Amino acid sequence: MGFQINAHIDPDNPEDWDLWTDTLSTSSPVEVYGYEAARQSQNVIHPILGKPDPDVTLRPASLRRGTLDLLFTDSWFSSQCLRMLSKPASFWFLDENTGDFDHFRFRFVIDGEVREVLDDSTRKVWLIRVPFQQIAGEPPWDFTE
Repeated sequence: MGFQINAHIDPDNPEDWDLWTDTLSTSSPVEVYGYEAARQSQNVIHPILGKPDPDVTLRPASLRRGTLDLLFTDSWFSSQCLRMLSKPASFWFLDENTGDFDHFRFRFVIDGEVREVLDDSTRKVWLIRVPFQQIAGEPPWDFTE
């Protein structure tokens, strides 16, 4: 058990068929070194002339947008993760180390520039910085069984 990022493959979509033959559809970092996410409010606030309080339309918040920092102890695995995340695909992030499955499993797409960084202090570990936009909640399988 651990952390995984899996490419989402839709068998009904011909554009995903090349992912079936590619051995690189899963990456398992040693650790999630950093995680930051936010959910944007989508409430609409309507100022009304001559009225001190606004009218408000309440809307659910957007899905998470943020950054994952994935730690690798080997440059080959780091480079393979970067290669996988460069595919035109969506991905599942799974943290099997925690019982909080709803919070730490979600489907996302890349939202910006994915970076591969050699840690300056140790010069032995690699980070992949992944800017993401969540596009769905938990995956269709259950790891609690």
